[in-house]
Amino acid sequence: MPRFNAEQEVRPDTEVQKPLDLQKVGEQMLLYRYSPPSVIVNDRLEIIQFIGQTGPFLDPLPGDASLNLLRMVKTGLQLELRVAFQKAKRDGSVRKDGVLIDQDGGRLKAVNFEISPIKNIPGGERYYLVVFEEASRPPAEKSSKNKKEVPDKKNGKKQVSRLDLENKRLKEELEATREYLQSIIEEQRTTNEELRSANEEIQSSNEELQSINEELETAKEELQSTNEELTTVNEEMQNRNDELTKANSDLSNLLSSVNIPIVMLGNDFRVRRFTPMAEKVMNLIPSDIGRPLTDIKPNVKTPDLRQAIQRTIDSLEIQEFRVEDNDGGCYSMRLRPYRTLDNKIDGVVMIFLDIDSRRTKQP
Repeated sequence: MPRFNAEQEVRPDTEVQKPLDLQKVGEQMLLYRYSPPSVIVNDRLEIIQFIGQTGPFLDPLPGDASLNLLRMVKTGLQLELRVAFQKAKRDGSVRKDGVLIDQDGGRLKAVNFEISPIKNIPGGERYYLVVFEEASRPPAEKSSKNKKEVPDKKNGKKQVSRLDLENKRLKEELEATREYLQSIIEEQRTTNEELRSANEEIQSSNEELQSINEELETAKEELQSTNEELTTVNEEMQNRNDELTKANSDLSNLLSSVNIPIVMLGNDFRVRRFTPMAEKVMNLIPSDIGRPLTDIKPNVKTPDLRQAIQRTIDSLEIQEFRVEDNDGGCYSMRLRPYRTLDNKIDGVVMIFLDIDSRRTKQP
């Protein structure tokens, strides 16, 4: 049993003058003296911490340095530890008693070990505590030691006892190997089921993706068809726009070339177009387009213009009035209904004919 030397381990620092926690020191002494040989390993069986005197159970193999527990333990514990560790991962704490290991000089010794998972550890890493302890001696070995060795029969019995212990150890190793292989088969079966389930989920996802891809292809074709239709409509609208632009240019040139005062009005009495000659007669300017004609004071003396325009729209009759301008000139004012191409009334056309000019031209 290892002893704790308090004089060597506890040395209060007189320079720092820190308070000494005697209870903590005592707990450390008791832990070091009475704790069983143990190691703390991670999920990969790598030793993280040594606790107590683990020398009787650990024997590093020659070669590259390694802290793997299976490469550190003595012969006879490797398979048992591997199988027990697999069970501890699944079920929790596992204990194994009476495992035979080789000692120095070819002697066999029975040991016990227990693997317990360490809980409430922050982070995703898992740790396990492996505790070793010496088991009681096998009965066969005790009886052989109590008896004195006799050259003939006694030596033979002792040899048979050692063979029985060796057979027992080999049987335990064989059983541990079977259990380890069975655990590997179970893990392989579980892994295959998980892979099969994952494969089914992947196939289902693949089918969904294929369905979505087909829908996207259909939507793409519909968009292409719609795009072609919009392109055709756009071309038609562009052609119509060109035609309207050309017609508008022709109408503007026609109105500019006519030497007759003409004013086009909508149903709301707003000015749409007028010829240059109408600017003088009706006192119009280019910015008057869109204004009601009744808000503009003309240079001719007209009757009730609103009533006359409304009568023309309602009766669809041509009305003619004799009017005079501020200089005494006479005009014949004619009001005609404004007809669209589909024969709808959409306003009035006012035409002013200079009567004095006609009289002058007559012989």
